Amino acid sequence: MTPRAFFPAALTLASRSGAAPLACVGALVVSVVALLRGVRSAHGATQRLADREMLIRVRDLLRAALPATLSLKDIGDRLHQSPRTIHRRLGEEGTSFRAIKDALRRDIALSRLTKTHDSIAKVAADLGYADTSAFYRAFVEWTGMAPVRYRRRCAEGT
Repeated sequence: MTPRAFFPAALTLASRSGAAPLACVGALVVSVVALLRGVRSAHGATQRLADREMLIRVRDLLRAALPATLSLKDIGDRLHQSPRTIHRRLGEEGTSFRAIKDALRRDIALSRLTKTHDSIAKVAADLGYADTSAFYRAFVEWTGMAPVRYRRRCAEGT
């Protein structure tokens, strides 16, 4: 990397000590390049976090409201944004309201079935399912097996 890559105008440096001024410029350029790479990587990490910001906010609101279920309009009211704006931003983040809601319910269900002895009906009710059969259908869709069988297999360690 040459100084001209960053400083297109001609550089005129005078050294009081007689040291080679271009050696100082070379060190400066190396430092600036490292700094710019660090800023670019930090910006990338910040951008990735910002890209998931709406997903995190929606998921946190849904989790806090359990066992009640919030609609997209309810989420919009709490975030002071229109449902359409939330839908669009979630789409930009590569997800949807339904996908977040299902993933949250799935993660909590899997955790509760492996770590507690709560009945299937209680887990279903705590996750906001109106009836146990709807929870069973969703659970089979997520895991390919019934909740009772999943719990049994986890207890057996297989």
